[in-house]
Amino acid sequence: MKQPIDLLNPLVAEMLKIMETVFSTYKVDYYLVGAIARDISLSTQEGFGSKRKTNDVDIAILLNNEKEFYAIKEALVATNLFEESSYKAIRLIYKDAIEVDLL
Repeated sequence: MKQPIDLLNPLVAEMLKIMETVFSTYKVDYYLVGAIARDISLSTQEGFGSKRKTNDVDIAILLNNEKEFYAIKEALVATNLFEESSYKAIRLIYKDAIEVDLL
């Protein structure tokens, strides 16, 4: 049986593995949420087709304060694979291709 990460677009799976490394460095719990989480959950049903209407990936991260948020965001940007969004503080762009919102 396929693992949930195997059901994702390969670029999204790659991005999540990098993010997991940063999150574990900070000992932060995180959850994939939104449309992509729904699609993974429903993917075990026969005849399922992706329902995604959005181009972003939403990740809920459990933090103690705003300082931790900015430290994690800076660590992700420091990988040189993520860029900050110029119009949304919670958004990063992975390899100029995937928008990821840190919630």
